[in-house]
Parts: sequence; C-alpha cells; structure tokens
Amino acid sequence: MTVPWLGVQKIAVVPTFNTQFDGPPPPDWDYLVMSRVFYDPDPVTGVDRSLRAYINALSYGQAVLNVQQFPHAFSNGPGVIEAAWQSLPAGHDCPYVLCVIPWADSDSNRIGFFEGVGQNGVLAVARVAMYDILAIKRRQLTGIWAMEVLHAMVGWPDLYKAHGVLMGDWDNMTFNAGTHSCAHLKLRPGWLAATDVANHQGHEHDYDLQSLSTMPPPPGRFAAVRIRSTKTGNVFMAEARLRNDVYEMGFGVRVGGGLEFRGLPGSGVIVYQVHDDLQETLFAGGPLEASVRPSTTPPRDSPSASSPRSIKA
Repeated sequence: MTVPWLGVQKIAVVPTFNTQFDGPPPPDWDYLVMSRVFYDPDPVTGVDRSLRAYINALSYGQAVLNVQQFPHAFSNGPGVIEAAWQSLPAGHDCPYVLCVIPWADSDSNRIGFFEGVGQNGVLAVARVAMYDILAIKRRQLTGIWAMEVLHAMVGWPDLYKAHGVLMGDWDNMTFNAGTHSCAHLKLRPGWLAATDVANHQGHEHDYDLQSLSTMPPPPGRFAAVRIRSTKTGNVFMAEARLRNDVYEMGFGVRVGGGLEFRGLPGSGVIVYQVHDDLQETLFAGGPLEASVRPSTTPPRDSPSASSPRSIKA
C-alpha cells in the first residue's frame, strides 16, 4: 500500500552495531552517518550526494525529512533492525527509523532492507549500510538508502521483481541507479497531481511533455500520457526522460570504479506498462526519439528545476 508524503515527515537515525562482527566505530562516526543524510558533497564535483538532497529532487521539494539522531544501538546477532527500533525511548515521536550499520559486504543479514514494525511508535524501519565493502571504504549507494526509505515511508515496490522487461536504470527502484522514479510512482505520494498526466482518448494527438526530472509540468504540458490499449485493456505510460539534472546525468566516482549515481541509459520518451501492484515493465522498443524545445514558461521554485524542457511526442 502506498501512502502520501507531502511536507515534513519525521525519521529517527539509529547507528546500529552487531557486536559479533562490528568493532568500535571511529570518533567521527556519528558525523559521517549524519553527513550521508543531510549534506554530503562529492569531492570532485561538489554536488550533494545526501539522502535529503535526492529525496528533495525526486519530490520536487515537496517531501522533507525531519531527522533526529538517537544513541547507538547494539545487537548480539543479526537482529539489528529490532535493536534499532527497540532502543528508542518512549514518546520519541518518529514513525520511521533509519537503521545505519557499518558495512554490508553482500551479507543477506546486512544488505539494504526494510520491514514494517507497528510497535513502540514505529511504523517501519529501513536498514542501510555506510559501506558496501568495508576494507576499501566503498560507499553503499545513496540509491540503496533512498530505495529502502521509500519502501518504508511511501510503500514503493522493488521493480526488479516485475515480470517482463525491467525498468532498469530508468527508475531507482529497480537497481539503485540514483535516477528519478517514473511518473506512475510519483503520483502515489502526491509529488505529481492526477492532472499532470494526460489520458489519451484515442486517435492521433500531440502532447507537450515536461522532462520528468526538472519540475512538475506547467500549464499546457504533462508529465506523462496514459494510454489504454483498445485490444487488451492494458495501460501504458509515456514520459520524457532527459539528462538535464545531476541524477539523470550521473556523477560521483566510486572507490573501485563506476559512478554512485549512474544516470540514464539514454534520452527520449520511454513507454512502460503500469500494473495495479506498481510493478512497471518497460516497453522493449524505447526510448523513442522526440523533438526538444526550450520552455517559454519560467520554472517553479524547485531546487531541481534547471532549464526546463518540453518534448513534443
């Protein structure tokens, strides 16, 4: 079940340790953890890699994290999630918990995960790690942090479980690319309005599509077009994806190679099938070519809005 997220939402950050594996943290551990949440400039580009910045861009500035750090929690075994939420004091007033452990290293008990709770004033917990590989200090992807938090807080699904052609790096909820999520998902928490999507009524029609990453569409444009097949009844969405914000372009060189934010695999109009369980599947022919022209409408106040574009598809 998906839930709206407009405005401020509280989340508790609990650095958590399995005493069977984790040694004492360095003195600046709390600072390092909170940097990943609040402000984490890339040393090469200076672009903010933090969870807060990514959520802000994804939601067009409409979803705000109110973060409170709590004391360290400890577990004598793999149950770090339980240790995190059980450590919170009565009256903590944080419905969500971010359980941050030191490393993952592909251990099934330590990789990105979330679960519902319904106890001690906690609705759900997201488990993330500071490092994928501790020995070389290889950062866990911010895309993983975002995926688990969005599982917990808005109910978005894992798109890698879809039956069909996967969305791949067109959506962070597939393989943690750090790109934006598709318009159909953004409708659910309220980051796009129902009127931002055009319902195609048949025959041939031109639509001006706003590039999904920059801002919600101004009047006369749409974030996507919803198309229902007259033969099968299946529903498809068409949306414009361009490399015109930092998350869609890609940045952040990782230790060991690759980019933390991988960027889009191409530019143009993608078409995907939507499903009641939100397990979107990509139309194998995309992305489609489209003509691009500058916007004549000033961008709305949004940190992610830069040189908005319109696509006529």
